[in-house]
Amino acid sequence: MTETQASNCPQSVSLLNRVGRRIYLTRLGWSSYVSFLVLAAVSLVFVLTVRLTGLLPSDEANWWIPRVFLGVPVLSLLSGLAFTRKPALVDSARKVDAVCDTNDLFLTVTRLATTAGAYQPLVTQDAEAAAQKITPDKVLTLDPLADPRSGRRAGSALLLAALSGLACLLPTLDPFGKQLIAKEQNKIAEQIRESKKATEIRKQALSEKDSDSEISEEVHNALERLVKDLKEMKKAEKASNEKKLNEDQKVIGEQFRNTNNALKDLKKNLDSAQQFGSENTQEMRKMLEGLQQGKPEEMAKKLDEMQEKLERLTKETDPLKRSEMAQQLKKDLDDMSKMAGKKAGSKAMQAALERALDQLQKSDGQQKMSTEALDAAKESMELAKMELKELAQSARDLEQLEKALETIAKAKKLNSEEQLDGEMAADATTMADYQELYDQIMAQMGGEGEGDGKGEGEGEGEGDGEGGLGGRGIGEGGKAPEDDSVKTGFQTEKTKTAIKKGKILLSMKTKDAPNADLKDLQAEYREIITNIKQATDEAIEKEDAPPGYHEGIKKYFDTLERLQDTPKPGETPAPVPAQKP
Repeated sequence: MTETQASNCPQSVSLLNRVGRRIYLTRLGWSSYVSFLVLAAVSLVFVLTVRLTGLLPSDEANWWIPRVFLGVPVLSLLSGLAFTRKPALVDSARKVDAVCDTNDLFLTVTRLATTAGAYQPLVTQDAEAAAQKITPDKVLTLDPLADPRSGRRAGSALLLAALSGLACLLPTLDPFGKQLIAKEQNKIAEQIRESKKATEIRKQALSEKDSDSEISEEVHNALERLVKDLKEMKKAEKASNEKKLNEDQKVIGEQFRNTNNALKDLKKNLDSAQQFGSENTQEMRKMLEGLQQGKPEEMAKKLDEMQEKLERLTKETDPLKRSEMAQQLKKDLDDMSKMAGKKAGSKAMQAALERALDQLQKSDGQQKMSTEALDAAKESMELAKMELKELAQSARDLEQLEKALETIAKAKKLNSEEQLDGEMAADATTMADYQELYDQIMAQMGGEGEGDGKGEGEGEGEGDGEGGLGGRGIGEGGKAPEDDSVKTGFQTEKTKTAIKKGKILLSMKTKDAPNADLKDLQAEYREIITNIKQATDEAIEKEDAPPGYHEGIKKYFDTLERLQDTPKPGETPAPVPAQKP
């Protein structure tokens, strides 16, 4: 129908267009309905297959099933839109002519363009008159209740939907073992995520510390305070000096004990490194020695090599090569984790390496899980390197703390002689500077002492009396002459104490035993001294006393063994001069 003809019969064209829209909607509904039945049947088959065979893991099945149900109506409508075509005017005219019994009047109107004759105006006039009397709903209704077949169609659709819903309630069977495998994989994936989270938390904690610095911030602050206090020492303020030194010793001693406990295994196991792998003995020992000196370069180099292997493993596509590389890397990680824990004494570093090993072992599986596990292993290796820096810094801390404690001990000795003066240490900046300065002062003090006579020695002595006691002499001094005939106020007394084991290092007592054997008393004395020395050694070990104090403590008990005067039965041994360790 041309535009000219359409303008000659507007009522007819309007009627046909409105009827055409109803025809399109009817076709769309029918097409969508058929698509819905097909998709509902497919969804029912899908649900039954999933529940009865267990081919999909439970989490995946639970994710897919509701989405399939929600997708059925949407896909049905989209399918109807895709497959439904719009009707032409000819289709609408035939529908109107068939329903209204107009003897093909409207069909003739749509074909006037191809028809010649003088009757065209008459046809148009009749069609316009008829169009005014016909309504679109009379030709084709859109009310579903008006169609007796609509009830059956709706029932079929609801039945399929109900069956699909009931299928969802069926328990999931596992005839092929797929569900068990899926559960294990989910468990492994969850473990990987948890270990990765733990790695991130520890890395965050370590990142807040400056492990690259020579010593930790806490030790640095303690040493700075000690240096400040040493510079403020005054010869005339002996009590004040002692108080400050005690406070510094308490803080630094606590840090020393904590750090020493952390590195105890490293020091103990350094000599036994040869037990750890025959061909890698020298390499392992070299790494441990470097760590003890606060130099982690050797072990860091080994960790870098392992991290490089892990990087190559993630890019390898050949299954055979991938398996070989994984096995070698697992062995390296296992060896390194054992050395970190048993030899180096770093439980944190051992945990990081064991975590990397565990993640590497769990990478043998699906591609998605393999990638996730290998990424987690990379982060664990990074954490192990951070733990190594922390361990090396602790070793450097221990060395500086030990020097600080030795410096405090020398400062206390000088303070006891009223020779500690901070002004003399104006140029000192390190513990080594202070130790050198204090050694020089103590050497000068040791060369000037009181002598009892003349001798050819290195020091100067002062004495009273004849035979060299009346003036200054050269030498360490000799024994002054004595006159036993001179009467003195000395009285021989006996103590009522006895040597016992306990907190009192030396309490002495004699018993009136005229028949006691001198050799028995000597043996008993030596046994008691030996027991005390053993108890002292154990106390040193348990309290982790700094090495600078060990020699002084042991020398004190050596003097007890070198006593020249042996106690006689019924008499008190000569008093032992007390020495401060």
